[in-house]
Amino acid sequence: LETIGGTNLHEAYVNGIDRVKKMQDGDGANNVPIVIILTDGQATAGTTNSQEIAASVRDRNSAVKAKIYALAFGRGADLPLLTAISLQNEGKAIKIKEGYGDGAEQIEKFYKDELETIVLSDIGVNLGGIDIEAVTESSFSLLSAGSELVTQAISKTLNPLGEPNLRIITTATSAIGDKSWTLNPGGLEAFHQGDCSQSFAHKKITELLQVHEAARSLGDAFLDGYSTSSLFKSSNSNGMSLFDRSEAEALQLALEVKLVWPGLTALVTVEGPSCAGLYDVNEICSTGDDTLDDDFRESGDSASGGPYSSSFSSTNFFSMHLSWMSTLWTLIIGSLFLLML
Repeated sequence: LETIGGTNLHEAYVNGIDRVKKMQDGDGANNVPIVIILTDGQATAGTTNSQEIAASVRDRNSAVKAKIYALAFGRGADLPLLTAISLQNEGKAIKIKEGYGDGAEQIEKFYKDELETIVLSDIGVNLGGIDIEAVTESSFSLLSAGSELVTQAISKTLNPLGEPNLRIITTATSAIGDKSWTLNPGGLEAFHQGDCSQSFAHKKITELLQVHEAARSLGDAFLDGYSTSSLFKSSNSNGMSLFDRSEAEALQLALEVKLVWPGLTALVTVEGPSCAGLYDVNEICSTGDDTLDDDFRESGDSASGGPYSSSFSSTNFFSMHLSWMSTLWTLIIGSLFLLML
C-alpha cells in the first residue's frame, strides 16, 4: 500500500467495485463479492460531496452487488459517511480504535470474525403465522464459520412459540446454490419477557444508532439506498428528520428497559432523602452489602434508608411506569446452519 497525500474516497470505492466486476466476469463468478475500504481521513480529492459519493457508489454497485466494508482509522476518518455507504451496500463500517491495542490486531480480528470462512451469503429470516409487533434485523449479508446471526421479535401473541401456525423460514445462498430452511417450533414454551426485553432493546438500539450515524452524513438522503421498514415502531415520522427520529426512538427504548447507553442515558446518583421511601422496594437503592447499607443509614436522616437515590436519566425514574413488552422470543441461527449444510 502507498500513501499519496489526499483522500479520494470516491475513486477508491469505484476502483474496488470495478475490480470485483472483472473477477465476476472471469473465474470468480461464484465467489461472494466483497470490497474493503481502509481510510484515515475525509474525502479531500476528486468527488468530495458526501451525498454524491454515496449515490455514485450505489449506482456503480447496483449490478455487482458487492458487500462493502470500511475500516476507519483514527479520529480523522469520516465514520458517518463510511457507515452510510456500508449500510446501503450490505456491509459494515468498523472503527479501528487508537490506543486500543495494535491496529494490525484489530484488523485481524475483524477479518477472522467477519470474512475468514464465509459459509452463507444473502441470508433472510421470515417470521410468519403470527402477528409481529416489532422485529430486529432479519436480512444479513454474510455468515462466517463460527459466528451466529440473531433475529429477535416481539409478538402480539401471548405465547408465539406455542402457536401451531408459526413458521420461521430462512433462505440463503451457499457454495452449492440457494438454500431454504423451515422451522415450525409450535408447542415450545416461550421465554419469560424479562429474560429477553433488554437483549431485544440492545440490538434494536444498535441498529437505530447506526442509522443515526449514517444520517449524520447523508441526512434523509440515506433513505434513497436503505430500507427502514422494520426499523421504527411506526411508519409515520411525524415530520421528524431521520437523524432526530432514530435517536429519539433509541432513547425511548433505552428508558423503557432501563438501559444505560453512552450518548443516550445515564445512571445518576443524587443526594437526598427520597431513597428512604424506596429502600425496601427497589433494588437499586440496596447494595446487597450490609456494611455499605449501614454506612448509608448512619449518614442519612432515616433509619430505613440512606441519603442517596439513584435515577436513570431522570430523578422521576422510580415512579415511572414500565410497560413491559409482550412475550419476547429469540431465533438464533448460525451454528445450526453449519450442521445442516
